[in-house]
Amino acid sequence: MECRRVANYPTGDENPICLTLTDCSEARLEQESSRCLNGKLEDRLIKKTDELIGTNLILQQKIEELSLSRHQVVEKEAMLKAIFNAAIEGIFTIDKSGIIRSANSAVQIIFGYSPDELIGRGINMLIPDSKRKNRIRIYRSKTLR
Repeated sequence: MECRRVANYPTGDENPICLTLTDCSEARLEQESSRCLNGKLEDRLIKKTDELIGTNLILQQKIEELSLSRHQVVEKEAMLKAIFNAAIEGIFTIDKSGIIRSANSAVQIIFGYSPDELIGRGINMLIPDSKRKNRIRIYRSKTLR
């Protein structure tokens, strides 16, 4: 606020009349500007909040979908494991370096080793020495393709 003029008028009694003129236009402009800016900020805040709520809902749906998919994968994996273990044929899987990664119980009847004894070991232990070189060459030529 800016004081323009002060005038004292004696009235004859002990309380003189004081007149003060102030220019409030700048303060009003600042208040209006602040209200306008606050309104814009509130609008942006509401808009961003709505966007975040929408994004959150989408993420919750994705989480539910992934949870359902994970459950389905676990069920299918359990079913395949049951089939794998119930097979009467000896089945084992190996990785690219020839390490046995899984084996069913029927391999024990065929090879004399339990699945636990085979897993993590090289396939070479199942191939007779007389045929090992030829089998390794065939295996490598097929896996390198």
